[in-house]
Amino acid sequence: MKLLSTLNKLMLSSLIFSTFLFSSCSKETATKNELGGETDIPLAEVGNTFSGGIEYNGEFINAPAYSVEIIDKQDGIEYINIVYDLSAVPQFQTINSLIPDEYKDSEGRLVYTSKIKISTEGIMDYNNEDGAPFLCVKYDAKVGDTYKLKLKNGKTLKRKVTQRSQTDDFDWIYFKIKTITVEQDFSPIPGISKIVYKFNHKFGLVFAEATDENGSKYIIWVNPSNY
Repeated sequence: MKLLSTLNKLMLSSLIFSTFLFSSCSKETATKNELGGETDIPLAEVGNTFSGGIEYNGEFINAPAYSVEIIDKQDGIEYINIVYDLSAVPQFQTINSLIPDEYKDSEGRLVYTSKIKISTEGIMDYNNEDGAPFLCVKYDAKVGDTYKLKLKNGKTLKRKVTQRSQTDDFDWIYFKIKTITVEQDFSPIPGISKIVYKFNHKFGLVFAEATDENGSKYIIWVNPSNY
């Protein structure tokens, strides 16, 4: 909302980032990249901002404030602007060095606008190199559901639902919520080997975890101001 995809293609998607009830592996079922549902909802309003804590290898870290805000909405699609100074976080120097300069401003901060559709049915982004619609999650998903996107270059991107809560078992802010866990088999940043997202039907993206090739984990907890 990865603050979606989250921070998104670069931050949220790369951070931007398993529920505790494990379900047995089911047959993989491909789902079309289509998303219906109502889009005039508080979570998708222009002006909605997203905040949250950040962890590195299991420890919360002090980090400078970042800005994540829905700045525009057209035909049910939100544009989320992200500004974050990764260079000010010692633990993020490696990942910061891998982000192309074209995504940074004159102060070296990550600056990126993510195109995302948020609805009562789920979340879909357009942050791939083709700008094509690609499902992040559908709230009626079952374990084993798979979202695939074949790019013009022949590469296929895949996200797979690996877990789904049956009870409020995930600690988020001051209470517990149900979540749907989606694992992603690709990353826009070299050196990131795995990305895991957790979504909630009311709050959208609530958690993202990226693992680099050395096994270090970068986590962001996402909290929308409107929901």
